[in-house]
Amino acid sequence: MAVFQELTTYTIECPNPVCPDPADVRRAGFEGDSAAFRCKTCGNAFTPGSASHRQFTAKQIGAALDLYFSGLSYKQLAEHLEDFYDVPEPSKHSTHDWLKGYTIMARRFLDGQVGTDGREDSATGKSVKARVGAHWVADELFVRVEGDQSYLWTVMDKETRYVLAAHLSQHRNKAAAIKVMEKAMAAAEKPPKTVTTDGLEAYVEAIETVFPKGTKHIKGAGIRSEVSNNLAERLQGTLRSRTKTQRGLETELTGQDFVDGYIIDYNHFKKHESLQNRVPAEVAGVSGLVPWDDSWEDIAKMGGEVAERQDVRVEQIKRRTGPKPKDDGEIRNAVEEYIQAEREKKQRETAIKQRRARDNSPVAPYPPPHRKRQDKPRGRGRLL
Repeated sequence: MAVFQELTTYTIECPNPVCPDPADVRRAGFEGDSAAFRCKTCGNAFTPGSASHRQFTAKQIGAALDLYFSGLSYKQLAEHLEDFYDVPEPSKHSTHDWLKGYTIMARRFLDGQVGTDGREDSATGKSVKARVGAHWVADELFVRVEGDQSYLWTVMDKETRYVLAAHLSQHRNKAAAIKVMEKAMAAAEKPPKTVTTDGLEAYVEAIETVFPKGTKHIKGAGIRSEVSNNLAERLQGTLRSRTKTQRGLETELTGQDFVDGYIIDYNHFKKHESLQNRVPAEVAGVSGLVPWDDSWEDIAKMGGEVAERQDVRVEQIKRRTGPKPKDDGEIRNAVEEYIQAEREKKQRETAIKQRRARDNSPVAPYPPPHRKRQDKPRGRGRLL
């Protein structure tokens, strides 16, 4: 009698939805009783059959991103997907990859780098321009990136509430102000007539450099003044409340991805009462130029009903594979700082020695060790 054994063959691939080479994986030991694997391209660790390995639908991914930008944590939205869609909880890593991957896809479409299907070969090469008003407001916000102080610059159109640009930088200087103004100018059909700021001097040179001579710089005089940038301040407050719960941003690169995703959600999916319950993108004439309507689900569908892996994270992957190499100037500065620190240390030690030598009062000696009291002999042995 012949005995047959049924064998099942599995193809193990990286579950990261935006990994450019998901088939390049290797064994990485065990996680509990299950075999673990690691992707050589993006470094993602996973176990087959876990929630991170499953392919989630565009509807589920869209719901996760909508909940995240509404203020829920990774754990809360994972529990919501498990309860509402009857699927295993996605890992924090998977949700983080959805956030970065589809944010970059939407941003690249707005820049004209990909088409409506999320592919580069169907890109138009033309960026999406917003029909904004003549008066803009700008402001900067202090945030923490990798525990260090950084600044988030934003530019908003006063009439449509459309956020034209958001830029994350380590410095609060002219270069950062010029960068955010250039981004804002690239996202608008025409330059503004006025730009209202908080009076930072960096804005003066940035506005003169980026915009034509007809653009006037107005310095706000407070939130109760007739001329103020309170709209930008309100946007900054919304961003501050969201980043505060995250205790800052991880890196400048991933932080910029989060900011871009939040601005996309703010412009295209967040309705405003001051705009008659419309989104800023609709008022600015952008809604008819993008392939999504009113949720992140439409952005996830750009890659298919089941979210396909998009080649949109090459810059992040290159950054994660290793530290950024330092050039000769950075190495030279680091060596000079080390030598200066050692020199100052020796100077401090020498000063301490000289001060002790000049001091006439000697250092008090340590007290003698305690000696146990010896009793005098009693009786016959006692001396009279």
